[in-house]
Amino acid sequence: MVQFWKIIDRLTTPNEHKIPVKKAILESSQKNILVTDSSKYGKFATFFVYPLTVFDQIFCDRGLLENAQEAIETMNIKLNIV
Repeated sequence: MVQFWKIIDRLTTPNEHKIPVKKAILESSQKNILVTDSSKYGKFATFFVYPLTVFDQIFCDRGLLENAQEAIETMNIKLNIV
């Protein structure tokens, strides 16, 4: 769903036309879970979607840097490394 994410505070996407769909999905969900991989970390796209804190949980691979893992945990987001 989300093309790129930035650990500091936001999710971004390169496609402006998909923003309303992405927002509708997040706003209608009881729980928001981001499934991503570490290759997306540190990459930025043009359009802001939502702050990372909208997610209850994040699933990511073992390649996620330790400082990124710590930053996610300080945001009170459950991080699952798989």
